[in-house]
Amino acid sequence: MQYTDFAVWQRQWLEGEVLQQQLTYWSRQLAELPPVLTLPFDHPRPAAQSYNGARYRFSLPEALNDSIERFSIRSGSTVYDAANSF
Repeated sequence: MQYTDFAVWQRQWLEGEVLQQQLTYWSRQLAELPPVLTLPFDHPRPAAQSYNGARYRFSLPEALNDSIERFSIRSGSTVYDAANSF
């Protein structure tokens, strides 16, 4: 089954009485949510988000780095090396 097949099935299923039941259920579930929490910001946010991040460079002591490398080999994982990713 492909996702498109599932989406078509779901759209056909979610009609009429089933749709009304689902709307009623979720309206009840979400009726008593607390109000949106408005927190102060550390600085004004731009009108449009850019999703540009920042970078923080640091070094680990060689012994710690070696321990991390050995652990990643034992656990079958990899260590992301940001220094070599740009």
